[in-house]
This record gives sequence, C-alpha cells and structure tokens, in this order.
Amino acid sequence: MAQQTMYPAIANSPGTELSAALTTAATTIAVVDATKLPAAPNVFTIGTDESSETILYTGKSGNSLTGCTRGFDGTTAKAWVIGSKAARYFTAYDHNTLRANILDLIDFLAYMPINGGTFDGNDPTGPVIDGGIY
Repeated sequence: MAQQTMYPAIANSPGTELSAALTTAATTIAVVDATKLPAAPNVFTIGTDESSETILYTGKSGNSLTGCTRGFDGTTAKAWVIGSKAARYFTAYDHNTLRANILDLIDFLAYMPINGGTFDGNDPTGPVIDGGIY
C-alpha cells in the first residue's frame, strides 16, 4: 500500500499576495502574509484561473516560502508580478492524490473481510462494504 502525500488545507482558502516580483527560476517566494498559507511542506497556487501555477514549498521563514518546486504537478513555472494573488486552493494534485489514495485503500481492503464478510479477493464484483459492492 503506497499512499501519496496529502497536504493540509486552510478553511476558506485565505489568500495573500506576492510581495516581490517572481522569475520562473526562483525557489524562494516572498509573500505579504505567509500565515495565510499552511505550514510546510504544502502546496499553493499563484493566480486564480486556468493560467495559475501550483507550487510545492518545503519551508517557511517569516514571509518567505522556501525550497519551492515551481510548476508543480504539471503546471507551468511563470514570471509573476508583485501583488499577484496566492492561496492554498484545492488543486488537481489534491484531487488526484485523494482519488489515488482511496483506490489504493479499496484495493488493500479487497483482501480483508469487512463487517464480518468473507470476501477473499477472488470475487470480481468487489468487496462488500456496509452492504454495498465497491
């Protein structure tokens, strides 16, 4: 069972802004208020539409996010201007990781009796969980 890392969110996705312009190669990102973003490691996005960039950061120092992996999870690293919006939104990475982890757990549970069941992993209809087939 190989679960992927799921990063915590913050309720209501509070936002901040870049406090300095950003080049495509930058690995430290200065924001106005880093307390609006979860503790590291985590992900955040710059931008609010289909041109957004998802970034993984491994550290926080004051109002700087450090150890940044730009263009994370298939997005494109871009140059951003001072004042660009940044927040911990729900990303494609979050969705895909949640889905993969659930499928991994279902696969793991398929070989275990659930709620007194006798499923042995050989029934092509899947395990019985709470009276339903999953």
